[in-house]
Order: sequence, then C-alpha cells, then structure tokens
Amino acid sequence: MVRAERSDGTILEDWSQSLLISISKRILIDGIPAADDDLLPPLDFQAHILSTSMVRLEWISPFKILSNAPLNHYYIINVKQLTSSDKAPLLRQQVKVHANSFTLDNLKPGQRYELTIRTASSSERVSSVAAIVEITMPREDEYFEVGNLIISSYFKSTDQGIVNLTWDVPTNMQNQIKGKNLYFFFSLLFLFFISFFF
Repeated sequence: MVRAERSDGTILEDWSQSLLISISKRILIDGIPAADDDLLPPLDFQAHILSTSMVRLEWISPFKILSNAPLNHYYIINVKQLTSSDKAPLLRQQVKVHANSFTLDNLKPGQRYELTIRTASSSERVSSVAAIVEITMPREDEYFEVGNLIISSYFKSTDQGIVNLTWDVPTNMQNQIKGKNLYFFFSLLFLFFISFFF
C-alpha cells in the first residue's frame, strides 16, 4: 500500500492496489530497440544489383555476435514490388533461405522493390525486427556490361596488396556515365561487380 501524506499527517493519496513491476532487458540493433529474448534480424543486409533483372542479397548472421544461437535457424525474405510501369500486378514473394546469401531473378527493369529479411527458428518464432533495403532496378538503357576487363594485382607477404582494374566502355555510353560503383567480394577467387549509373 502506498500513501502520500503532508508533514502534518493529512493523507493526500491512498493507493491500495498492488504495484507490479515487469522488467525486460532490451538491446539496440543499429539503433532499433529489441527484446533480449527476441531473435535478432540479420546484420549488414545488402543488395547488389547484378543486371536489370537480377539482385544478390547478402547478410551476416546475427548469431556471430551472440552465444544463444538456435540450432536450426533460417531466414525469411519478403520481396515487395513498389512500382509498376505496365499496370501488371505487383510482385509479392516470400522465400525461406538457410544460407547467408540469395540471388533473386526475374525482377522488372526500372521498378522499385522493398526487400525485408527476418530470422526464424520455426514458423512460430520469427524475429520481430526486420532488416529492410529498398532498391530500384536499372532500366535496359541504363545498364550495360563493360568489355575487356583486365585485373592485375600485386600482393605482399603481409596479406596487403594492390589490385588494378581496367576496362573498355562502349562508345555510345562513354559521355553518359556519371559514376561507378565497385563491389568486391573476397573468397578463394576474387569476385568483382562494377555498376555504372547515369
């Protein structure tokens, strides 16, 4: 029981109801609060556009930073098309993935998509927080492949080195390029993605 009194003993308030306190630990994931017992969404969720209709999604398992990883976790990717230039029904797709990357194909050039990903350990236990990325696929006239890609490299014994890339741009596109993005993935072989924007 809680009472509020003045110094002369006059009772101002008299609360006779029980006071219940619930404590739950919350953590921040990229500035977003989540319950400690909740599954975390994948980290560093990225979309790499490979062509006018294909995108590669990559992420880091949230369990690399935690010790309480469920034994059989997987990821649920939701694909939501946001625009349509041909008045066709908008794409809605859900994919279950056990790996840390996935390639989506048959997307429509020039259209916007929202891609969300959640971690799950069962159909009943899915992370309440999702990682989200929004992309616009390049139109056919905005995308081209470069020719004669030459990769030269020099590496020291300290695992440091230099990689030099040179390529040919089609003549009809040379004065239209406003910038370039280079994506580099290191594995047993080097894998480069170069995209140009206009």
